[in-house]
Amino acid sequence: MSETNEQDEFDMAFDDLDDFGDDFVTITVKELVLVVYDSSGSMRENGSSGQPKFKEAELATNGFINRLQTSRASSSFSIAVACFSDDVEEVLPATPVNDLPDEDPISLPKPSGNTNLDAGLEWAERTANNYMEEEDDLDADNKKIAIVILSDGKVNRGNDPRERGKSLANQYTVGAGAFGSAAEDTLKDLVTSPDLFKVDPTPDDLRNLLERSSRIAMRQ
Repeated sequence: MSETNEQDEFDMAFDDLDDFGDDFVTITVKELVLVVYDSSGSMRENGSSGQPKFKEAELATNGFINRLQTSRASSSFSIAVACFSDDVEEVLPATPVNDLPDEDPISLPKPSGNTNLDAGLEWAERTANNYMEEEDDLDADNKKIAIVILSDGKVNRGNDPRERGKSLANQYTVGAGAFGSAAEDTLKDLVTSPDLFKVDPTPDDLRNLLERSSRIAMRQ
């Protein structure tokens, strides 16, 4: 499929938001996409493309941001990114995608340390709650949240993430990508629906997972 056709297909998911122009989109519905990435030491290992897994994640996220920036509904979207290892590091606070540069909007830190997934989910929970509670002209029903988690290892630090993860999946749209069986066992329990889970994703798979999660959240 050509890049033009892919963009048309992506825009079609938001066509009903565009009927009244950009002002309608901006005022009536907005979405925050939260991307939660594992940055433990094993993410330095190569993934399916031959690049380190954290670089694959970076490539996919930047591709997703670029796709949102060129969407007709771009003014509706913001994104926030965090990485977890021994603790959690916010890479990008909640930022409208139109305020980000077109080239390499984010850069992920070099991986190190252990896998504290619950710290990443706690960041997502806090950031989502702050977004929903912000004072603006939108009702809570018109604020959408999509959360996408990527990990490649067994949780070996922090609290069991499953309780917090299931709570998030009950409130918002949650998707996940797992490199390897250890991550798969945990992440399968955290997604909103089975079709939002991907094993050993390629960079294109990750970008598609981000896009699908965002489209589903926007239509809920």
